[in-house]
Amino acid sequence: MNIFRNLTISRKLHILIMVSVLSLVGIGSVGYSYVKSTAEKSNAMYEDRVKPAEWIGVILRNSTMMDASLLELMLTTDLKQKQEIMSRMGKIVNEINQTIQKLENSHLTPQEKKVLQAYTSSLKELRVVTPLVVDPAKQNKNAEAYKQYNQQIKERRDNINQYLDELKLLNEKETKKINEQNNEALNKATILMISTILASLILSISIGMIISRGIVNPINDIKRLLAQAEKGDFTVKGKYQSKDEVGDLTTSFNDMIKGLHRVIRKMSETSQQVAASSEELSASAQQSSQASEHISTSIQELAAGADDQVHSIAESTQVMKEMVSYTEQIAENAKIASETVYETADKSREGEEAVQKVTEQMGTINANVQGLSNVVAGLNERSNEIGKMNDVITDIAAQTNLLALNAAIEAARAGEQGRGFSVVADEVRKLAEQSANSAEQISQLINIIHSDNDQALESMKSTTHEVEEGLQIVREAGDSFKQIKDSVKEVVAQIEHIALTVKQLSEGTSAVSQAISSVNETAENAAASTQTISAATEEQLASMEEISTSSTALAKMAEQLQDLVIKFKV
Repeated sequence: MNIFRNLTISRKLHILIMVSVLSLVGIGSVGYSYVKSTAEKSNAMYEDRVKPAEWIGVILRNSTMMDASLLELMLTTDLKQKQEIMSRMGKIVNEINQTIQKLENSHLTPQEKKVLQAYTSSLKELRVVTPLVVDPAKQNKNAEAYKQYNQQIKERRDNINQYLDELKLLNEKETKKINEQNNEALNKATILMISTILASLILSISIGMIISRGIVNPINDIKRLLAQAEKGDFTVKGKYQSKDEVGDLTTSFNDMIKGLHRVIRKMSETSQQVAASSEELSASAQQSSQASEHISTSIQELAAGADDQVHSIAESTQVMKEMVSYTEQIAENAKIASETVYETADKSREGEEAVQKVTEQMGTINANVQGLSNVVAGLNERSNEIGKMNDVITDIAAQTNLLALNAAIEAARAGEQGRGFSVVADEVRKLAEQSANSAEQISQLINIIHSDNDQALESMKSTTHEVEEGLQIVREAGDSFKQIKDSVKEVVAQIEHIALTVKQLSEGTSAVSQAISSVNETAENAAASTQTISAATEEQLASMEEISTSSTALAKMAEQLQDLVIKFKV
């Protein structure tokens, strides 16, 4: 993708790290949000439903005990026992009042509050007529007390119990409603959690593959091109274009290849020119040598053939001028080749520096991947904290189940009056079991998160391995640059040798030119001194031998240079 192509390698990996971190944070946030919500709802259900159900059971139990105490008061004739019963009845009344106060302070629905208010009103009426039974019973007028009980108490007690039964039914209805809401929230949270995990995995894997290919493939291309260049093929060219480090490396590689291409071509042209010049120089030297020999053999006839000698010397002078011109051209070409080779050496050094920069960048990338592994480990710790909160929810569910069991026992003790409360206790127990099951599902989700974190760690290990492979490839690229630099040094040495030889050749041709000038002057004054001409001729022969030797060496070096250049493909 073009948006990633123009980013540096460090920014690409920063994007991958941020996507992975945000994905894990999203998964953890969803899990934490649901765990927190479940804990709050479980606590609310315990405070608003379980406790009120328990208090209703307490009122029912105390109402039953109150009726039993009244009957016992009417049955006994022992005054002391009657006082104990009256004392117990007072405690029951106080406990009922306290429990009603708790119910009024709890979070009841408007309908529940209305029923509770009706219950308290009926209870007040019941307590107004209760002395009609208690007073005769205290005086052992049990028959009258029982009569008043049937007329005043029994029907009112049944009506009051109906209010309590209605409260139980309303509480049960609200409990079922909360349970349905919890189940619906669980289903939504499960779907959201799974969707978040799948989306995070798909996004992280997709971006990871794109970034990995964007790094590894261009580096492999550079490695392949360097291998071809190492074999002497300088027609290769990197095609990867981007603004990241690999793009810079590709550009430096192409610039280096262009520089080497120019150097090799220039060297090839120079070597051909040197070879041609050396052949011409050798031919000229032979001609000059032959002319000198002719001068030596004709020295006795100098006077008679002075005009011919001057003409031959003029030809030699022209040949030497051409030799000097060729020598200067060779020296200029050698200088240009030397400058081009030095430019190539600079490009090779720049390429080596670029490889070193990429190596440092890959080291930074490796450190960032290690940092991501630490982030994933931290998320594992957060998952463990969520697991601890889930354990708290499990404990609450167990406590609720225990309270439901106690309520069921109390309902059993209450007999027929506690049957309805037993149903509520059973529903509460079921809700506690469902809460425990929800906690188990949360635990499974936490295990999934742990598994995903482990997969993320494995992905980080894979990325670290790919980065190490990238480092190895860059090191190999650096070795190739070093080999190219060594080859350039060898070419520089050859060119310096050629330049030195050309310098010697130039000095020799200058000496020959001076000698020929001297011979020309001597020929014009041949009548004055033939010995001077003979010495000049011998000097010219010696110079021609030096020129011939130098031209032979120059031709050999030109041949060696061509053998070196032909190894490279441009």
